[in-house]
Amino acid sequence: MSTIRYPHLNLILFFKLCIALIGRLLSKIFNPLFRKIIYLSKKNKILFFLLLTKKGKYLIPIYNQKTYWDEEDFLSDWFSKLPESGWKPTKNSRIAKNNWNFRLSGEEILLGNSPKIEWSKTYADSEDTMSLHRFDWLITLLAFEQSNNLPSQGIDWIEDWIINKEKINKEIGWDSYTVSERIVNWLMFLCAVKPYINEKSNKIPLIESVLYDELKYLAFNLDYWGKDTNNHILNNARALYIGGCLLGVPYAKKIGLAILKNETDQLLPEGVLKEGSTHYQLLITRTFLEILWFSKMSNDINTYNWLKPRLVKMLDCCHLISINYNKIPLVGDISPDYPPNWFFGYPFTYRNNKKILAPWTRIWGDFKNFNFCLLDLGLNNTSEVSISSPINSQWHKYKNNNLLLFSTAMDGDIKSHIHQDKGSLCVYYDNFPILIDPGLMKYTWKDPIVKFQSEVLSHSTISINKIGLIPSKLSQMDLMHKYFSKKNISYHIYEDGIKYMMKGFRALGRWVSWIREINLNNNELIINDFIETKKDEETQISYVFDKNINFNKDISKGNNGSVGFDLSVMGFTNNKSTIINKEIKLDSGYSSEYYGDLSDCKIIKVLFSPKQPITISSRFLFYRINKNHPLH
Repeated sequence: MSTIRYPHLNLILFFKLCIALIGRLLSKIFNPLFRKIIYLSKKNKILFFLLLTKKGKYLIPIYNQKTYWDEEDFLSDWFSKLPESGWKPTKNSRIAKNNWNFRLSGEEILLGNSPKIEWSKTYADSEDTMSLHRFDWLITLLAFEQSNNLPSQGIDWIEDWIINKEKINKEIGWDSYTVSERIVNWLMFLCAVKPYINEKSNKIPLIESVLYDELKYLAFNLDYWGKDTNNHILNNARALYIGGCLLGVPYAKKIGLAILKNETDQLLPEGVLKEGSTHYQLLITRTFLEILWFSKMSNDINTYNWLKPRLVKMLDCCHLISINYNKIPLVGDISPDYPPNWFFGYPFTYRNNKKILAPWTRIWGDFKNFNFCLLDLGLNNTSEVSISSPINSQWHKYKNNNLLLFSTAMDGDIKSHIHQDKGSLCVYYDNFPILIDPGLMKYTWKDPIVKFQSEVLSHSTISINKIGLIPSKLSQMDLMHKYFSKKNISYHIYEDGIKYMMKGFRALGRWVSWIREINLNNNELIINDFIETKKDEETQISYVFDKNINFNKDISKGNNGSVGFDLSVMGFTNNKSTIINKEIKLDSGYSSEYYGDLSDCKIIKVLFSPKQPITISSRFLFYRINKNHPLH
């Protein structure tokens, strides 16, 4: 359609689209063959090395140094040398009578008094099935259900999984990310419960042999995907490094460390994960904090010192993301691994004298066994982090009196966990959410609700003919993502706000310039959008509001019972003539605060058909609702 409309601009892209479509068709036809080749590569050293040359060629010399892992490298007394995390059971636990319940990614598991788990069960959402075999639920049990019976029951579950592992779907249970999580979660569980289990139990050698096999399996099944390599490879490295340190397998440790040192600064420039999700930023910071602790406990001082400056930047980013200790804007995907509130509190989202601890810290007991690492990072101070700052050009946070604004404008070709949200904003007044990001319910991408949550009309941004600045990762135009997602965003920060200069909307058949200027002044927020629209192009501005906001009949006033605001959205031509909107309406939307959650929100949509470049000016005037003295 774009080629027919503007043939001189799109002919070359049209041919590239045809080639991409043919490539996708061929991949579907030959996908079973490709899977067979990948499976064979797991058993063939030469094929595995060929796969490594695409992204991880720096690892080949390590694999070639000598015969791969010798059994004598294994520490026979590894369990007795495990560092203890400091976890302690609580005598008054509400599951002291073995009423075992836990949550997978989105599914509640109610075992009751019977601890038997059906390992071969396949859930409707594959993330739940993978969660079962990752054992992340066992770590959350450590934090929330601190029963005296948990140490022995956890060991029994691990043993039972090992006994039944041949019945488990290979693609699900032995996915590289799942194996990585399982290795780390088993080892972390053992570090937590070590004082409460029998060291001479015959279950320990069984766990030992499987951990060794899984480390070796993982080393030959790394999550390298060329230019699409993402945080999964860092999780592989975490498992190989921690497993290598604790089990005394030097090659696992060496491979994990090499991956960390070669991939970290590429995937986390200046401490910010290049994947477009605030939740994943917290998750990856947790990953590196755990690596830091194990490097210290293994007396690997060189790695410990290498990690420290990088973690300082990562934690600074987490603090900039946070609104307060128990809230972040949920931009991008929500991970199925652990809910966002797993990280709400110190050290991720809060620094003051109270040091309200994140639930993650409970696996470290009173946190004394971990806190020395944070003191080394300089996190013992009580000063507030600057909150008028760009976060590696991906997100910006700006505060003016009671108004706090968080905006997204990531540059470059980021696809992994990003949504169609460039230029979008979240706004808080007196810490109350006003404009929000809807998050994401699940990874069931064909679900219309999931699709809607990730796309442009579910964000506080601009669309032209329902097309966003860049293509949705769920649309067929994803084939052309690299051509339509150029480095085309710049910004300028000034005293009262920020200005974005963006270029995109290429799916219209041409590049369109969009300038978004955001101004905060006391209790007033003004957003000016300039768009180079043409005839037959409809421009829509959307604002996504927290579910607690109610509006009057003409959508000019909103309030949540504590905070109110006046709202106006006007269109203007270049000569300042007013353009009447074609439509303004209040719709229902969907929001999620954790994986599997589905709640509602409200979306105001204002549609213009200007037939020429347009400036849309949106004005919010906030005030506290007080029966005696309303503040305007």
